[in-house]
Amino acid sequence: MLPELKNKIVLDVGCGMGDFAKYCVKEQAREVVAIGISKKMIQVAKQRNSHERINYVNIALEDLQLKQHEFDVVVSSLALHYIRDYGVVIKKINCSLKEMGVFLFSIEHPIVTARRNMDNWIVDKENNRSHYAVDHYFRKKAKGNNIGI
Repeated sequence: MLPELKNKIVLDVGCGMGDFAKYCVKEQAREVVAIGISKKMIQVAKQRNSHERINYVNIALEDLQLKQHEFDVVVSSLALHYIRDYGVVIKKINCSLKEMGVFLFSIEHPIVTARRNMDNWIVDKENNRSHYAVDHYFRKKAKGNNIGI
């Protein structure tokens, strides 16, 4: 699903340790802005995946000021489900995309948080997996609580 990155300006939202940002450079992206809220992860990204065409920024997407029509490609892997005001962030990203720009993202499936103790595999006496428990799948997520959806 990822478009060709040659000569593109890319925004990597939730860049982690910078692996995708470095991949973009290898695919000849002109520039990569890689943001992350974790100061430690940004430090690791700068150490492991530093490059002159990558700008690592320690900031939350909600706080980042984006110019209109700035990016050809915006990518976010497993980060947007942490956003408090999803609608505002999506509008911000949409405005930052150039005409025919691509926004490609993935989010954590709620099944991951569907069990209180986070030990979702039910096993038998021989420790063979029986099934995946989703006993709290429809429970509303409380503020500051990673249980349920």
